[in-house]
Amino acid sequence: MRQRIADISETIGRGAILLVTCQVAFLVHTVMGVVVAGLFPALAALYGTLRSWLIEESSREWTIRHIWDVFHGIWRSELKSANLFGWPQFVLWALLFWDGFIVRWGDLGMMGLVITAVMLLLNVVYGMFVLVSWALRANFDERAPWIIRGSMQLIMTRPLCSLLVFVVLVGTACVYDVLPGLGILFGFVMPAFLTMLSVFYAGRLPGMDAREIRERAAAARRDADAAPAMR
Repeated sequence: MRQRIADISETIGRGAILLVTCQVAFLVHTVMGVVVAGLFPALAALYGTLRSWLIEESSREWTIRHIWDVFHGIWRSELKSANLFGWPQFVLWALLFWDGFIVRWGDLGMMGLVITAVMLLLNVVYGMFVLVSWALRANFDERAPWIIRGSMQLIMTRPLCSLLVFVVLVGTACVYDVLPGLGILFGFVMPAFLTMLSVFYAGRLPGMDAREIRERAAAARRDADAAPAMR
């Protein structure tokens, strides 16, 4: 029991180091790209680094230097493609937000309430899609149309994963609204990490499936244990 508690504490500590380092790296690399050109490559690097850490079959003992090197390498490779993927998403979100803002403050009576509810639903669904799309993009080397279709299919066909991502989106928004200091401290890192965990454990994606990785690691251990006996 004590050993299990110690293992859990160690995993939490490693996760905390990962998140803090990724947050600092995210801010630094966003500024390196003068925000406009650096934001979405930094977001892609964040998701890519989290994926690499999650699928690590060993003990995930990543040093701060290793986390930084992985993040920076992905950021450099994503300077063009991540912006082409991210800015259209941002423009569409801005349009949805602006339409919702106008309806919310307009005097439209009952119709206004209905439209406001619909716009809120659209924003939530779109937020889930954005979170999932960057997770898929980190796992698959595919073009944007494929990622868009795959993200929508994942949301529709993996109800548990979708529920978890919904909780991540709404929960993060509520927590950051009540405790804005946490939003400043963790920013995009916390929702990205929780989204990657949701997809990792419930999305059943090839190459990023917790069960598949556990089975592969268990098979490797069995082979290693059997090797001395064969000698």
